[in-house]
Amino acid sequence: KLNFLTYLSGKTFDSLDEDPLKRKFLNYEIIVNTLASDDIKLKYEVFNRINTWWVNLSNQEVRNSIILNYNEDLFEKLIWLKEHPSFNKILQLSDELKQEEKDMEYVLRFFALHTLGQKQEKNEIKVSSVKELLDNEMFNLINLDKENITKKIHLFNNIFELIKDDENILKRDSKWRVLIPAFDTILAWLSCNFKDDRFCSSKLKPEIHKEILQRVKHLFHNDVFNYHTWTPWYVEHKLEYWVKIWIKWF
Repeated sequence: KLNFLTYLSGKTFDSLDEDPLKRKFLNYEIIVNTLASDDIKLKYEVFNRINTWWVNLSNQEVRNSIILNYNEDLFEKLIWLKEHPSFNKILQLSDELKQEEKDMEYVLRFFALHTLGQKQEKNEIKVSSVKELLDNEMFNLINLDKENITKKIHLFNNIFELIKDDENILKRDSKWRVLIPAFDTILAWLSCNFKDDRFCSSKLKPEIHKEILQRVKHLFHNDVFNYHTWTPWYVEHKLEYWVKIWIKWF
């Protein structure tokens, strides 16, 4: 039942007959501009501006729409990853954050960190903004073939299965939320060094698995890591450092 225009309650558009509201709707002018370009980044920029002008969508909600439009199979796989039990056990995101698609953003961030880690090996790392980092990773994933997407999904699964037994592994302690510096540093290291099936949790020797987890937890006691985590730098500068530190620390 409508709170306003109550006389329209229960009616369909076709049943309005000569109602002035129906005529107004039919006579409303809709302006359509054709974007004559196949450039996916240009389309993304236009879509982003339109959909964040009045009722703001989150950056990840905009990315989701682009991924779904260009690669529905990839989108479905990312949905599956954000619902991965081990991933959710580690991140423990609130319902509110999930509604903002933060879980999907963390999935994308994982793959972006892996890409950054590979660039670090070539000394090519540069982060201008976190948004740009995640946008570029979105475009990268959209253009990947199915074989390489499958490899990335396999990597994601292996890493979170490796650390799933300690739900506080990315926290300073059980009272804290997941720390983004820990997420960035630890997952950049893991994703770049444990790339194949030899390092999945089911095939690692128990003592090696235990040593990896202990090494990760000791990061929170590292003075250099803590200094750079709490300095008032822009997050982009911190992100570059967090990805670099795994070489020195791990």
